[in-house]
Order: sequence, then structure tokens, then C-alpha cells
Amino acid sequence: MKGKRPPPLFDWPALADWVRFVWRSFGRHPKLGFTVIGVTLLLTAIVAAALPRRYVASTKLLARPVASMALLVNPNVPVSEDQPTRAAREHILAHDSIEKIAAQSDLVVQWRLRRHPLMKMKDQLQQLVFGAWGDEVWKDIVVGTLEKRLMVSADAQTVEISCDWPDPEMAHRIVDVATSSFLETRHVRQVDAINEAISILEMHTSQMQEMVNASLANLSETIKERSRGESRAVARAAKKRAARARVTSPQELAQLEFTLRNKQQAVAELNEQKRRAVKEAKAALQAAAVRYNRLHPAVTDLERKVKYLELDSPQLQALKRDVEELQGDLEDKGGKRLSSQLAVVPVQPQLPTGLVSGATLANLPPELERDPSITVAQEQVRVSLDRYQELLMRTEAARLALDTTRAAFKHRFQTLKPAQTPKKPLSPNVPALLGAGLFLAIILAFFFTAGLDLFRRTLCEPWQVRRQLKIAVLVELKEVKEVQS
Repeated sequence: MKGKRPPPLFDWPALADWVRFVWRSFGRHPKLGFTVIGVTLLLTAIVAAALPRRYVASTKLLARPVASMALLVNPNVPVSEDQPTRAAREHILAHDSIEKIAAQSDLVVQWRLRRHPLMKMKDQLQQLVFGAWGDEVWKDIVVGTLEKRLMVSADAQTVEISCDWPDPEMAHRIVDVATSSFLETRHVRQVDAINEAISILEMHTSQMQEMVNASLANLSETIKERSRGESRAVARAAKKRAARARVTSPQELAQLEFTLRNKQQAVAELNEQKRRAVKEAKAALQAAAVRYNRLHPAVTDLERKVKYLELDSPQLQALKRDVEELQGDLEDKGGKRLSSQLAVVPVQPQLPTGLVSGATLANLPPELERDPSITVAQEQVRVSLDRYQELLMRTEAARLALDTTRAAFKHRFQTLKPAQTPKKPLSPNVPALLGAGLFLAIILAFFFTAGLDLFRRTLCEPWQVRRQLKIAVLVELKEVKEVQS
């Protein structure tokens, strides 16, 4: 028919009757309802007490810049600030690092001793089915669990290490061991790189020292051979001059000897001044090489100054020529050749442990200075000494960098949040679990009380008579308690 409304989708009056039926069922069976609530809460409490706990321990490190310390110690070396937190997560969570943490914290033994009873039962059941586990299997289980539960987060300045573990003391120990392992590994890698560089420099320095000793020995041998040949030539020339020498009075010879000795003394004083000047310039060069780069203008100026000071001054060259001429006049007049203060200084092949300067080469008489063989040998010694000195300076700079790195690492990381033994478990959340248990208990109480009425087929509500028996309800009487008079 037109104008008839369609039936509703839900029978809302029937739904309201069922809600009232369930709500009133608790009043009809209060003992059953409270019993269900009590049993459910008791089971919830047992489950909350029996569930395995999870504890989280964590620590946080702050990386501080230490480039200023290295720059103050050695301004000559350019310093680039590295990132100490770079790849921290990868280093800590590497498999070998996890195995090292497990071994240092005795994690396998503690895992088996402090395992939760429910987890122990699960492990025993698995071993009964698949066979007993050996030490390697236990180690793999513990290492695999640690790889999943050890967490590391790092940014440009901080590193945070945390561990989720069933035992609070072991969680604290794992975080401590992981932190110590990270710091130790980072320190060892930095120091080992410098130690290896020092070893390479020391090896090359030792080889260069052998080359210097060989070149010095060659120079000494060349000087001896040339000196013997020069002595024989001088002796033959003296015999010829003596044959044609005229008779000279003793007073004239004494005057020549006196003048010659004065000239020799002046040469010796100038040589001593030259030696001191070269020594001071070498010391200044060594100090500047430690402070500045080898190509720094101050270092190059000092190197040029040292090379200039090693050369004979015009005054010294003139005095040496005068001495040689006086020696020749004295021999021509029948006198004996005076021992020169410019005799060859024996060169020791063994070098000192410090820096060696080319200025320590022997001063030679003029007749030997112009010898090509001796000049070549002297140049070989100078080149070897320069290279040896450079290696010594680089080795000393590497040792300085090693000491600086060791001292700076003490200030590299600062603990912002130290690791502590957790007091409360992360899970299970006991208050939330008890709240959920209480809610479930109330739902179950209404379910069981209403289900009991339905199971007994008891007609408790008027609407049940109308709908189930198809009988109209004329009167609804409420229960009236008898009042005793």
C-alpha cells in the first residue's frame, strides 16, 4: 500500500529488552556474578605475576671536540676535526662486537642461570623434541637475542646505547660492557694507526742511519787515502825545495813560525765561531720545524741561513790562504812544517740518537778541499744527513701526535646519562593488566549470569511471556516481602 512505512533495520525495543535482561541477571544471581569476578581477577593477578619481565637500561654519551688540544701541542700539523660518533651504531652492533660483549659480560652462563621459569620450561620442551643443546647452540641463541635487543642511536654529537633484557642487573651490565667496548675500540683504532705509522718511520730511519754510517765511513776512508797521497807529494816537494833553499837565519825562521802560529790561531777562532753559529742556527731550525710546516717561510729562511753559515767566510778563506803561503815560505827557507790546526777531524760512523747536522763534517786542509773524490763523498754525507734528519723530525712529530691522541681521548666523550640498574620493568604493565582483567571480569559476570537464565529457560521478564508464549500479560506483580507484626 502507498503510505505504509518500511520495517526498521533493527528491532530497537527487542534490543532494549535484552539489555535489561542481561543487566538484571546479575541481581538475580549475585553469588555467581561475584564468584566470576573474583576468579577472573585472581587469574589476572597470577598471569601478571607469572609473565616474564622486560627491563631497559640505557646510557648516553656526548662527543666533545678536542682539535684545539692537538693544535696547541703541534701547530705545524693541520688538524681536521673528525666525527667520533660516525658509524658508532655499526661498530657496536657488529657481530664480532656482539660476541665480545657477550663474552665479557658472561652472558651465556647468566642467561641459563637467570632464565624465567616459563622460558626454562619452553627450552626444556624444545630440547626434548629436537635434542639437547650444546655450548655453541646456547652461544648462538644468546648472541642472536642480544643482536635484537641491543639498540644504538647516534647523531653528530651524542651516542645512546640501550638494552632490553629480562634481568635488570644483566641489562645494566650489558650497557656498561657495550659502552666500554665502544670507547676501547675507538681508542685502539686511533692509536694503532699512529703506532703503525711510527713503526714505518722508525724502519726507514734505521735504514737511512745505515746509509749515513756507510757514507761517513766512505768519506773517512777517502780522506785517509788522499791524505797519504798528499803527504808523499808534499815530502817530495820539500826535498826539492831543501836542495835549492838558501841559508836562513834562526831569527827569520822564528819570526815566520810566530806569524804562522798567529794566523793558525785566528783560523781556529773563526772556525769555532762558525761552529757555534751553525749549532745555534740548527737548533733554531729544529724548533721551527716542529712548530711550522717544512715549506713555511721561517723554516726555509733558517735552512738557507744554515747553508750560508756552513760556508767559509771571505775572512776565513783569506786566512787559510795566508797560512798555506806561510807554510810554503817556511819550508822553502828550511823550516819544519808546523802542525796545522785545520787537521782532519776523525769522523765517527756511529750517529747520535738526536738530529745530525751536516756542519759536523770534518774541516779539511785546502789541498784536500779541492779533491773531487772528497767533494763527492762529502756531498753524499750531506744528502744522507738531510734525509736522516727529516725522518727523525717526522718520527718525533708522529710520537707527539700519539701522545696528544692518548691525552685528548680522555676528554673526547662525556657521560650525560650513566647506566643504572632499572627499578621498574618496561613490561608487563601491571596496572593496565589488572584494569583489563577487571573489565573482563565484569563482562564475564554478566555473561555467566545471563547464560544461566537462558540455560534454565527461566521466564524472568514480561516480554519473554509475550514473545515466547504468545500470551498477553495482564498484570505484573512485584515481589513483596512479608512484614512481621
